[in-house]
Amino acid sequence: MSEADDGRGHRIHAFEGEVEIDSAEQVSIDTGLARAIADAAYRAYYDAPDLRNTYFEVSRIQVRVGNPGPTAYKVIITPGG
Repeated sequence: MSEADDGRGHRIHAFEGEVEIDSAEQVSIDTGLARAIADAAYRAYYDAPDLRNTYFEVSRIQVRVGNPGPTAYKVIITPGG
């Protein structure tokens, strides 16, 4: 868990999920982003029990690009919604 600025000077919880994928397998590409979001949600669940049953928003999506396509997805989720 880390903290991020919400743009109004307040600190909020932020949780990062990351998944390495095999860019040669279409299934891996198709499910990679969802798996990265699930990884971040898993971290939120265990690192901040007071936020359980809270909606989160995906605040950032990053894609590492290799040959011939994406090789990893990284997301950050924050409470909101």
